[in-house]
This record gives sequence, C-alpha cells and structure tokens, in this order.
Amino acid sequence: MFLDITTIVEWLKGKNRATTARIVACFLAPGIVMAPVISGILGGSFGLDLDRPLTITPLRTEVSANGTAAQKPGVALIVEPVPSEYRIQFRSAPSHLWSSLDEQAAKANQDRLTLDSTGVTGKAPFMGVSDPVTVVVDGQLGEKILFPGRTVSANNWELPSRRSDSVVFGALFSCVFAFGLSLGGLPSSDRGKHSAS
Repeated sequence: MFLDITTIVEWLKGKNRATTARIVACFLAPGIVMAPVISGILGGSFGLDLDRPLTITPLRTEVSANGTAAQKPGVALIVEPVPSEYRIQFRSAPSHLWSSLDEQAAKANQDRLTLDSTGVTGKAPFMGVSDPVTVVVDGQLGEKILFPGRTVSANNWELPSRRSDSVVFGALFSCVFAFGLSLGGLPSSDRGKHSAS
C-alpha cells in the first residue's frame, strides 16, 4: 500500500538536501513513473496486466501435408488459472473445440468450458488444473467478449508481441533511470567535490 504524500513530505523533512535528492532519484521518481504502468491505468503496452484471465489469437489458414494453404478461420485461447467468467462470441457457428486438458480433466470441467452455435463460454480456474489451458476453436471470431458486468472488444485481448513490449519497457526503464540521475546527480561527481575540498 502506497504512503500518502503528507507522510512522505514529513519523512523527508529531517533529511539533508543530498540525502533527499538521492531518495527522490532512486525511489520516489521511479515509483511515480512506474505506478501507472503497474496499475494498468495507461493500458496497452504501457500496462502490466498481472491478472489477465485470457489471451486470444485468431487463426486464419490451414496448411496441408503437400504445402497447400487454404482459408480456415479459428481461434486459439490461452486461459490463465485465475478466477474469471467469459463468453466469446463467434460470427460463424463453431463445431469443434480442442484443449490441452487431458480426458479426465475435460470430463471434470465439461460445465466450465462449453461450446454452442454462437460461441464459447468458460469459467476459470478449471477444476484440478493449476496451469494455463490452451483452447482451439474452429470458426470466425466475433467482435465482442462478454464478462460479468461488461462487454469488451475482442481485439483488446489478442496476444501482444513480446518484442514490441520489450522495446517499450526498455525505453521506459531507460527514461526512469535518466530521470533519477537528473534529480539526484551522479555519485561520482559528489565524490570529486568532497576530495577537492
């Protein structure tokens, strides 16, 4: 739980200017920058979805053994073992569902992962399963995903690029580090001043 600003100001009052600058540079400034990222306020690649219940990847083609590619719409889901309920709508009626659950787990969760002519309904975590579950469904993904009390766009739940996220977070941490140095000053400069005096 974060301290309120009054508590922080009172705590810093008894510190000398050099110590205060280092505390601000090393802790407060990075904390102010990172708080919106961790909380997810900024969203997208700037937010950390620590409890994201599922991720969606549209499937578009099917490749035969002789290398022929044909259009074959489908959806791959990665369902995290966190409490969630969802209804994924499809534009075309899905007919099959494949999952990474073994036969025993699939039977135990037949009421938690269901398929009908308009989409897939799920309730996680699955009984007896502590790992993420992969689900593949044939059919054209719809535009909406229904959660209790809200409806969201399916595009917002597609699998992000790890490479693009790495670039974003690398740049963000570099900015935080540079911001801290600009506020606190380089330690080597302070040592040089003390040695000169």
